[in-house]
Amino acid sequence: MGISADLRFAGRQLWRTRGVSTAAVLTVALAVGANTAVFSLVRAVLLRPLPFSDPANLLLVWGRQPGSPFPRLPLSYPDYSDLREGVRSLSAVAAWSALEDYRVAITGAREPLEVRYGVGSADLFAVLGIDAALGRTFTPDDQAAAGGQEVLVSHRLWSSGLGADPAIVGGKLLLDGKPHTVVGVLPAGFRFGGAGVDVWYPLLLDPAGSGPRSRMYARGAKYLGVVGRRAPGVSESGVESELAAIAARLARENPYFDEGLALEPVPMREQVVGSKRATLMLLWASVAAVLLVGCANLANLQLVRAVQRQGELALRGALGAGRLRLARQLFAESLLVALLGGAGGIAAAALALRLMPLLAAAREDLFNPFVVAASEVRFDLPVLGFTALVVLATAMVSGLAPAWQGGRNVAASLRPGTGISSGPRQRRRSDLLVAGQIALSLVLLFTAALLVRSLAALGAVELGYSPRAVVGVGMRLSPAAYGTAESRVAFFDALLPRLAALPGVEAAALGEQLPLQGPQQTSDIRAEGLPEPRPNEEVLVHNLAVSPGYLSAMRIRLRAGRDIDRRDRAATLPVALVNETLARQLWPGQSALGKRLAMSLEALRFRADGPPTLDFPGAYRTVVGVVADVRQEHPERPPLPEMYVPFAQRTNGNTVLVLRTALPPATLQRQVADAVRQLDGGQPVGEAFALAGLAAEATGTPRTRALLTSLFAGLALLLACVGLYGVLAHAVASKRKELGVRIALGAGRRQILMLVGGRAGRMVLGGVAAGVLAGLLLRGAVAGFLFQLAPEDPRAVLGALGCLGLAAVLATVGPVRRAVSVEPVVSLRAE
Repeated sequence: MGISADLRFAGRQLWRTRGVSTAAVLTVALAVGANTAVFSLVRAVLLRPLPFSDPANLLLVWGRQPGSPFPRLPLSYPDYSDLREGVRSLSAVAAWSALEDYRVAITGAREPLEVRYGVGSADLFAVLGIDAALGRTFTPDDQAAAGGQEVLVSHRLWSSGLGADPAIVGGKLLLDGKPHTVVGVLPAGFRFGGAGVDVWYPLLLDPAGSGPRSRMYARGAKYLGVVGRRAPGVSESGVESELAAIAARLARENPYFDEGLALEPVPMREQVVGSKRATLMLLWASVAAVLLVGCANLANLQLVRAVQRQGELALRGALGAGRLRLARQLFAESLLVALLGGAGGIAAAALALRLMPLLAAAREDLFNPFVVAASEVRFDLPVLGFTALVVLATAMVSGLAPAWQGGRNVAASLRPGTGISSGPRQRRRSDLLVAGQIALSLVLLFTAALLVRSLAALGAVELGYSPRAVVGVGMRLSPAAYGTAESRVAFFDALLPRLAALPGVEAAALGEQLPLQGPQQTSDIRAEGLPEPRPNEEVLVHNLAVSPGYLSAMRIRLRAGRDIDRRDRAATLPVALVNETLARQLWPGQSALGKRLAMSLEALRFRADGPPTLDFPGAYRTVVGVVADVRQEHPERPPLPEMYVPFAQRTNGNTVLVLRTALPPATLQRQVADAVRQLDGGQPVGEAFALAGLAAEATGTPRTRALLTSLFAGLALLLACVGLYGVLAHAVASKRKELGVRIALGAGRRQILMLVGGRAGRMVLGGVAAGVLAGLLLRGAVAGFLFQLAPEDPRAVLGALGCLGLAAVLATVGPVRRAVSVEPVVSLRAE
C-alpha cells in the first residue's frame, strides 16, 4: 500500500472517531494559523527586502547631543553640507525633509486641493535607487532653478488628482497660485519621508525656507533627515569612525551649535524596524510556544484514539502487519490531521491578518521615513512554504512517538486488560507532556497579564487634555492670498465665530499643532535675570501659537493667571503661557507670573546672505498664565517644558482648527469647507481627524501586543486543558476494570477522587513549578515592554495563576466524575 492508500484509510479511521479527530484538527488549525499569521508579519517587517536599490548599504545619519530630550536629532543644512563635503566612507549623501505641516494647495481646477509636500536634495532619489515612472527625477540644475519651478509628483496624485495624463510631464502645475514645471512622476507605491507626500521640491527651494528666511545659514535649524550609501569595501565601523571625526570637527568649528555633537549612522532596515523587532520576537516566541503545546496535545489525543483502537491494532498485528507497517499507518493519521489542520490554519491566519497589520502600521515621518504598509502583510509563496513546513513539523513531532508506541508489541494487547498506553513509562511521558504544556501556558499567561496591566497603567496616564469629542481640521492659508500676518489674523477672526455657531459644535479654536500629531516644534529659551546657559545645557521647550479659546476647547486646565484672549494682538505686549514643568524648572518656589523669557526661534534675525543673529531682549515675552502639563509627544513620555503664545502675535499659515463636537470628522469637514468657501472660495481645507484617534494610535502597538499575547496565552491554556482532559479521560477509560475492582473492594468516592485528581494535581503542580521558574528566568525579556510596572507584579502573577487554576479544575471535573461513577458490575462484566 502506498501513502495515498494509507491516507484514505486514515480518513476513514478519523471519521469513525469524529469527536477526537475534530479536536485534533482544531488544535492544529489554531496553532498553525497563529504561527502563519505572525510569520506573515515578521516577513513583511523583518525579512522582505526594502523597496530601494541595495538597501543593505543604505544608512541614515542622525545627530545626538547631550542635554537634548530627544534620542536622535535631524541635521541643519550647514551641518549636512559640511558632512556631504567631508565624508568619504559614504559614496553618496542626500537630505530630505517632509514635516507634518508641509502643505501646499493645488489651484486652478474647480476645487482647490491641499496636498503634503517634501523637499529633497538633487541626488536623493539616486541614492535610494528610485527612477521616475514618467519623466525624470531631480538634477543638480534643479537646485539652482530660478523661482523653484521644478517639482516631482507622486504616482497617487498623478493617477487620482491629475487624471493620469502623461502630458503632465513638462506641463505646469499651479502650487499656491504659482506655476511649477512637473519634471517627473514617481513610481507607484513609492513611499519615503512622510505619510502621503504627493509633491517634491528641490531642497534649496523649500517653500518654507527660501527667500530672506533661508535655512541655508541657520546651523541651529535642525530639520533635515540625511541618508547615505556606504562606499564599497567600507565597514559600518569605518563609517562610524569617520562620522565621529567629522562631528568632532564640527564641534570645534561651531561650539555654540555643535558642542558635544555625535553623528550616528543607522542602517535603513534598523530604522524601519525600530522597536517593532522586540515585539515581533515576543509574538513569534508566543506562537512557537502555542505550537509546542499543540503538538504535545495532539500526541496525547492520538494516544486517546489508540486506546479506542487497541483491539483493531492487535488483530492487524496478529494477521501479519509488522511494527513498521502499523507505525506508518498511525503516522499517516497524524499527517492527515496535520494537513487538515493546516488548511484550517490558513483560513484562521487569513482572519488574524486583519489584526496583525496594526503592529506594522505606522505613519512615515522625519524619524521613520519608510514604514511597512498594512497591505504588505499578506500571504505569498514564502509564507505558504513556511506554513507547509510547520504542518510537516507538527505531523513529525506529534505523530512519530504515538506511531512508534502504537506499533510496538501489539500482540500483547490481545490479552485481556492490557492497553497500549497503560504502562507506567507511557503514563510518565504523557504526564510530562501535559506538565510541559501547562508550564508554557503559564509563562504566556504571566506575559499577557503583565502586558494587560501595563496597558491599563498607560491608559490611566493623565494626558493633560481631553481628546474625546475633539476634531481637528488641517488649515493652511495660501501664501499668495494671505502673505501678511494681518490678513491671516483677519481671516481666522472671521472664520472661528462661524465655526463656533455650527450646529453641534461647542467650541472652536486653532493651534499650530495638536498633541500626538507628530514631532513637536522646539526651541531653546533665555529667561530674564537667569544666567546664560552653557551650550547643550539650554532649556528646550515645545512651543505653539494658539487662538483664544484653545485651552477651553482642549480642556487644558489653567493653574494660575489668565488665558490668552482677544486683547493679545500684534501691537500689544508680547505674552505667553507656560506649563507647570517649565515654571518649576526656571523659577522653583516662585510665581512664574510676570516673568519674562524669549525663544531663540523668535529671537532669530534672518539675513538673505549670511547666518542669522539672535536678539533675545527684543523677543522677550511676559508670562501671564500657568497651565497644566500636556503629554504632547507620547503618553509614555513625561511632559516637557512648554509655551503657548497668542496666534495674533505669531501667525503661521499652517494651522489646525480645533472643534469640540460629537459630530463625525467627515460631516464636520463638509461643514467647515462650506464656512471657508463663504469667506474664500479658492481656499482649500485639509483633512479632518478625530483627536481620540491620534490618542488610540499612540497606544496602538502596546494595545495590539497585549491583545495578541492574551489571545495566544488563552489559546495555549485551552490546548493545555484539552491535553489534561485527554490524559485523564484516557486514564479513566483504560483503568475502568481497576477502578471497578477498587470500588467493589470498598474504595469510597474520596479515594477514587484522590487517585484521579491526585494525578491531575501532580501534572498541574509540576507545570506550575516549571512555569514559575521559566517566568523568573525570562522576566528581563518582558521588562522592556512594561510601563510603570515591575515584571514581578503580584497582581499579574496571581491573575495568571488564578486563570490556570480555574481552567485546570474545569478540565479535571469531567474525568473525575466519570471515575467516581464507575459501576463495578458493569466494568467487570465488560472485561
